[in-house]
Amino acid sequence: MSKNTLQGTAGHAVAAAKKRFSPIEASAIHRLLSAQRGVSAVSLSDVETLADGAGASNGITFFKAQYVEDGVERSGEFVLRYEAGEKLFKQNRFSAEFHTLSAVAKRGLPVPFPVWIDEAGQILGRSGYILERLHGDAPKAAIYSQGPLASVSPATRHDMMLQAADFIAALAVAGLDAEDVPHLAARGGDGHPIDNDLNWWMTEVSGVTDSALVLDGLLVRAATKLSDRKPADAPIVLVHGDTNFGNMMYGENRFRAMLDWELSRLGHSELDLAFTIFCSEIFQIMDKQVEGVPSEQDFIARFEAQAGRSVTHWDYHKAYVRFTSACVSVLLADVMGPTLARSVAELHTDLLSRALARI
Repeated sequence: MSKNTLQGTAGHAVAAAKKRFSPIEASAIHRLLSAQRGVSAVSLSDVETLADGAGASNGITFFKAQYVEDGVERSGEFVLRYEAGEKLFKQNRFSAEFHTLSAVAKRGLPVPFPVWIDEAGQILGRSGYILERLHGDAPKAAIYSQGPLASVSPATRHDMMLQAADFIAALAVAGLDAEDVPHLAARGGDGHPIDNDLNWWMTEVSGVTDSALVLDGLLVRAATKLSDRKPADAPIVLVHGDTNFGNMMYGENRFRAMLDWELSRLGHSELDLAFTIFCSEIFQIMDKQVEGVPSEQDFIARFEAQAGRSVTHWDYHKAYVRFTSACVSVLLADVMGPTLARSVAELHTDLLSRALARI
């Protein structure tokens, strides 16, 4: 399958994954709210489980709620994010995502605010948590065919996409570290955060036995090289980890919020920037080609202007995000189907091999 043939396949794996999701009953959501300290007289309305969108790993249900909290009548619009079935990322825990969002929200960065959690799934029947709902243009998996970037002019698209670099710079400047997100300090191991993350990814793909899908040992070689050549002078801070445009909410062509923090970890801010740029490029292969996409240098210049510093070890970080992207493609192979999965593996083999040769 050629790169041209891959166009239009971007949303396939996500759509296939969502077909496997099973919804949470409204009665379970009602019980979860009613179980919160000081909350009573709960009434739900407009309960809707999302059937499309960008996420392939978790279920999403929107709802409105009226309730009494500590004697005060309240109402609001909320989002339930929940484990929808077989987990895509086996090591993930909703509690980590919940506490990361809390830490980021306290710094005033644009994210949905987390409210309640059922970490063990004792009420919902599976793990999940509730956030305040933000309104905007919903992100889609096929970012150039659907969603906020699809129907705008090239000039507007260019500006909207560069706003992602503004957020990444703001997160970098915030400089949240292990003291702010202690629940991430030992994610993947007890060594250097980069080694921990590489170990986390290799553990995720360890259950895949098809050698072609794991790039015939390339992932192992990549993890070793990335560990050996990790920068010694790059600050270790919180990174989002999945700064794909499918996780960005816009409203009236302005960046409104960064969603989906399940892959957040401690690392280098350049990883988020490099991944955003990679996604802007790869979706022109796997979705469709459009005009107005910023160049790599456009993104870098915007980040540097907002962060007040230069990017460092750029080729290393480009190789790193090609490694993590290849790992995700391996984990999605089951829902992509064998033909598409092997074609995507060939694409990632080429991209990762060339990136590793530059470090």
